Amino acid sequence: MAVQASPETLATGRRDTQGTLPSSSASDLETPPSVGHDRKGSIHIGAVRRCGSVYVCLPRDVRPPYRFMVCLQGHSTGMHNSIAVQREDETKPLKVEGDRDFGLGCMSHGIAALCIGQRSFGERREQKQRQISPHGCHDATMQALMLGRTLIGERVYDVDRGIDYLSQRGDADLSSIGVMGNSGGGTISVFSAALLPRIAFAMPSCYIVRITTSPGY
Repeated sequence: MAVQASPETLATGRRDTQGTLPSSSASDLETPPSVGHDRKGSIHIGAVRRCGSVYVCLPRDVRPPYRFMVCLQGHSTGMHNSIAVQREDETKPLKVEGDRDFGLGCMSHGIAALCIGQRSFGERREQKQRQISPHGCHDATMQALMLGRTLIGERVYDVDRGIDYLSQRGDADLSSIGVMGNSGGGTISVFSAALLPRIAFAMPSCYIVRITTSPGY
């Protein structure tokens, strides 16, 4: 079972326009029966514990210090895809296409995972103001620019705070922290690896595109 600690610093600097974060209590979610098993649901591969807007996934039969991968979903319904459960009911399994159940994939290879809920996605989507743009990130991007920030910078900040959390746990191999993600998660994987010296390697997917096909061009 994961250490019962909560990355409260992940919420530091969050704007109200990002909506409210869930409770940071590590006891919010006991491991659902559908979680912690391989993609066929037959082999127990680890334990998952919710801590605020992250899932901490620890592989079975692996002794600490754990190698950790920071897992970032892209334009989707949120981080729940990383452990293949439904967003509104985490006790129910969800079929995730394209191997985007990152947390389960990591545990099946003996790697621990910190699955972060990205700003403007999933439960951290805008839930207070009327949506203006049909694109999920556009409103949040414009709001960040008006505050002299960028949404990419704010998401990288969250990754950095996540690494702070890992450093406080006492069971993470801080010399072997990686970051991975798809689409919008791939974007933050690249920028995080470039800007944060504590990240040892990155595995981005579906980030580099032609500017003429980018949203808002």
